[in-house]
Amino acid sequence: MVSIKSKKCFKISGEIIVPGDKSISHRVLILGSCANGLTTIENLLEGEDIFSTLNALKLLGIKIVKSKNVWKVYGNGLGGLITPEKNLNLGNSGT
Repeated sequence: MVSIKSKKCFKISGEIIVPGDKSISHRVLILGSCANGLTTIENLLEGEDIFSTLNALKLLGIKIVKSKNVWKVYGNGLGGLITPEKNLNLGNSGT
C-alpha cells in the first residue's frame, strides 16, 4: 500500500529553463520591439528564420544586441518603427 502525505505550501519559487522555441522566439523579438524600453531575452532560438525577423526589426529602427547568451531588444514603443531604407528580407519566416 502506498501512502502519500502533503503539507500546505505558502510559496513556490524557482526557475524553469526550456529549449529555445521558434514561434516564441519570433514573438518575443516582435513584442520586445513594440514595448517601451529594454526587453532581455535568454535562450533565444538562433536559427535562420529568427535571424531574418531580427534583421528586419533592425532595419525598422530597433536596436538589438547580443552579449554572451543574452539578447537585448531596445523597443521603441507602439508606432515606433521607422520606414526601412531597403526592402525587408524575411526569408522563410512566416512572421
